[in-house]
Amino acid sequence: MATAAVTYNLSPSALQKYLSIEDLPRIPEHQWPRQEAKLTRLGTSDCVNIPYEVSIPSTEFVNDPTNTHRNLPEFTEERSRMLHGLISSVLTATLGSGRSPHKKIQETLHKKGLVLINWPYGIRPFFEKRAAELTGTEMARLIKAFLHPNPASRIQLVSRHHFSRDTQPGYISYISSFHEDPRQRQIIDEDYNETLIIPSEPIIVTPPLGRCRCHLSSCRPVDLSGWINFDNKVVIPNSIQEPEPVQTSKRTSDHLEPVDNEEKRRRTVDRVMPKTRLASGSMPLKTWASDGSCRILPKSQPTNSDDSGSSHSSSSEISDRSPNTTLVDGIAGSSKQPIDTIEPTQSVIDLTTQPTPSQQISYAMIAIRAIRDPNVNIDLVGKERMVWTILDGLECIPSTPTFPPATENAWSDIVELASSHILDSDWLPDRLMRWFCHILEICTVSIEDIVVTIRAVRKLLHVTNVPLKQKVIDEVERLIIQWWVNLVPSGTSRSVYNRAWCLLGELSDLREVTFQDEDTIQLCWKKAFRLGIEQSKDRDQTAP
Repeated sequence: MATAAVTYNLSPSALQKYLSIEDLPRIPEHQWPRQEAKLTRLGTSDCVNIPYEVSIPSTEFVNDPTNTHRNLPEFTEERSRMLHGLISSVLTATLGSGRSPHKKIQETLHKKGLVLINWPYGIRPFFEKRAAELTGTEMARLIKAFLHPNPASRIQLVSRHHFSRDTQPGYISYISSFHEDPRQRQIIDEDYNETLIIPSEPIIVTPPLGRCRCHLSSCRPVDLSGWINFDNKVVIPNSIQEPEPVQTSKRTSDHLEPVDNEEKRRRTVDRVMPKTRLASGSMPLKTWASDGSCRILPKSQPTNSDDSGSSHSSSSEISDRSPNTTLVDGIAGSSKQPIDTIEPTQSVIDLTTQPTPSQQISYAMIAIRAIRDPNVNIDLVGKERMVWTILDGLECIPSTPTFPPATENAWSDIVELASSHILDSDWLPDRLMRWFCHILEICTVSIEDIVVTIRAVRKLLHVTNVPLKQKVIDEVERLIIQWWVNLVPSGTSRSVYNRAWCLLGELSDLREVTFQDEDTIQLCWKKAFRLGIEQSKDRDQTAP
């Protein structure tokens, strides 16, 4: 087994280079299910205490040069956490399955028309052990394969429609022997689960233009640059760790205390996700004092009534369902009768009542399951187009998000609702990417809406799995700073200037704004405010 002379340096920029369609490896011709290509070469591991069999390449295999100074965690537990995060980012996020990589992944790959390439040698065969059951040495090899600086050797998912219809690879392909020209590489070893019934032929799914979910450069590549820090060491990015914000008592108001878990559970998605803004108009997020100080609404709490006693939310709020609600009641919406009391002539669905988001998704899923029934005589591509047409018509998940959001949970709760209904794993990330594209085009947010908008978009990012998530996070954070800066344009009044300053200070104390960003924003505000004063003086002097 030889090693190539060329070297690749591991860096964030290297992980932002992706494999193109033209550089896919060659596929040898074998009869499906390609039993001739199934890996059979096994060797003994170098583990002294408990030897076990691992996959080994052929004697002609040439190692792809790797970056030897990759500093991985020393302890197996830390490697396990890192590997779990990589599997979630690369496989689970695309496949929409929590079973990867193990026995059931083959069924998911088959249904979605995807193949997994560049699985490394030196570990136990793919379907023998789950990733969490591997040794620390095996985990290290897998982590390096997920983060390989050469995109032609990196673990990734590829859609079958990118390969020739006459030579389709198996479900799992091991890494091919290295060649400086990726097009000269050829897959030799493959794997599949023999305990499952292998279909007579693979499914080739041709998605609509621009909606392919595989990891090639022209489709939806996974950005793993966040896994490498400035010292080119492997780290778990913050987007995977998701730490909770630190609370501090300095300058904080009782209005900024987070709600407890019990109150959060009491709120339903249908209450916090109305289809449009409340009928009474923009929700009052803060109260302003005469000195310009402000009080921010409670985080994740509903709006209180105004001084006149009128409620801002009662007109559009949807009441909680009864705990005794039956399945028929869930479909009918307004019916509270037991299932056996409904007359045959009674309408099951109340057409006069706007369906809640949960009901809309439930109806859509019923239709989708009917379309995907194997007995329905429609080709797979036609079925998928019908499914996307149904999902595109969901009013609760429009093509662009309702802006500004009604509450800080409005966007994230509807995504969690869609995920709980196991909404189509291809359609939902595509729709959410459209949401983020729309949000990134918004340059200004009013001072009344900026807090709820910032919190809403961050919570949306927290619950969303989209391609290049780290890149989206970085762009959103830059946009948030721009929103803050644009709160105080040239010519802003002193009262608005004071309000913005107070608002920024309170969120900085809550660690929702970093000190560095706070200094940058305040410096821009000072320049804009003083420029406005100077321009006002010039106008006064030139006035007749």
